[in-house]
Amino acid sequence: MTTSMLMKNDNSQFLIDQFKEKMPEEIIESYESREEEQRTGRADYSIGENYDFIERKKAPVFFLESKSPGERAISLQKWQGIVEDAGENFFTAKLINLTEKGHDEWAEISYDEITEEDIGLIQPGAFFYWSIGYNHSVTGQRRRFSDIRFRRIPVWGEEEINLSKKQAKEITDLIDWK
Repeated sequence: MTTSMLMKNDNSQFLIDQFKEKMPEEIIESYESREEEQRTGRADYSIGENYDFIERKKAPVFFLESKSPGERAISLQKWQGIVEDAGENFFTAKLINLTEKGHDEWAEISYDEITEEDIGLIQPGAFFYWSIGYNHSVTGQRRRFSDIRFRRIPVWGEEEINLSKKQAKEITDLIDWK
């Protein structure tokens, strides 16, 4: 036996002697058998009979909730719109094609197409998004939809735009850009 093994055995024996009263005999035997394994190179993995201190329980079983595919939407066409004029029952808007590059279009859109929450946002200069497509339900039914959503960012008035231009000019003059 080498010196390090002797020291290891002495330390192990010291720990066993110190805590012997507090440890079940099976744990002490298992620790001593590990030292035997290291010395001989053979391992005994049998459990034995006196393991009453081991509490036997059933392992928990987890079930993952599988989610069925929900509703999905397929967009056929998207526009960004700018309200040009607001009438009594409809508004006119310039439509910028977001699906593919092309010419801008103009449309008259009835207030019936707009949600009650968004009707108050209809004023010249207001931005909105318009999508047309198909909705596929969980049951497999296919429905066509038209969705118009107004941006909730406040519109800049002429006064704010003029003030911003004035401030930009002052900064440009300070930097001496021409």
